[in-house]
This record gives sequence, structure tokens and C-alpha cells, in this order.
Amino acid sequence: MATLAGQRTQFTWALHQYNLAEDAEGKAFYAKRMAKYIAAAPANGFTPEQVTQEQPYPIGEVEKFLPTAGADPEPGISEAEAIKEIAKAVEVSDVLRLGEGSKTVYAYGYRCAPDRLKIGLTERDPVQRIAAQIGTSTPDRPALFWK
Repeated sequence: MATLAGQRTQFTWALHQYNLAEDAEGKAFYAKRMAKYIAAAPANGFTPEQVTQEQPYPIGEVEKFLPTAGADPEPGISEAEAIKEIAKAVEVSDVLRLGEGSKTVYAYGYRCAPDRLKIGLTERDPVQRIAAQIGTSTPDRPALFWK
């Protein structure tokens, strides 16, 4: 049985790849993957909102694939593979970690623009949150500086 953390990671991976895709075919492929993880949620005991964590995603594009998502024979990405791919998306070698709690305040930016930071708050893994936010318009690989 799939875990909630695993399904969240797989969904976030698909969203990240969708954001990076530059053509309609690539976007459709990853929208199908997102639909697959959303459609699988109830069978695994989760709600779609738990899997998507209510993060913004292309709902209209994904909803087109929901009716056939359960019949999709392609296995998708495993939880372990998704974790590795998401980890590659964000530089974490110089993270300053302070404190613990159920929520995380984080700051990330780009080494090519050291005077610019995005500060956020999340209840989930900040690397997954950052990966879901970045797309093709980013100037560099984002670096998580503070958590």
C-alpha cells in the first residue's frame, strides 16, 4: 500500500516536471501523472487534497485525465525515485537549520542573485515546496539557505 508521504512526493515530482516542460506534449504527460496520483488517493485511504496538499497545480489540465487515470498502464515513478529527483532540484549543501516544529520557515534563492531571497512557511518538506514552485523561468538551481 502506498504511503501518504510517498504519494505526495510523487505528485510533487510530477508537478515539478510539468512546470519544467516546455512543450504541450511534455505538459500533458506530467498532467497525466498528476491525475494518476490524485485518482489513486482514495484507494490508498487518502483524499486528493491530502495528496496535492492543496498546492496550486493546473487543475483544468489534470482533470481531463482523471476519468482514465486508473486505467493508465504506465507505472509512473516510484516513491524512492521521486525523492531522489526532487532532491536534485534544490541545492541543500549550505542549509542553516535552526529549531524544530511541525512547520518550517525557509528561505531560498539563487547563487547568481545573492541579494534576493524567497521566504516561506510550510507544514511539509521545504525541498518539496521549493521544487513545486520553480519552473523554467528560474535563473539557476535554487539553493535552500535557511530552515
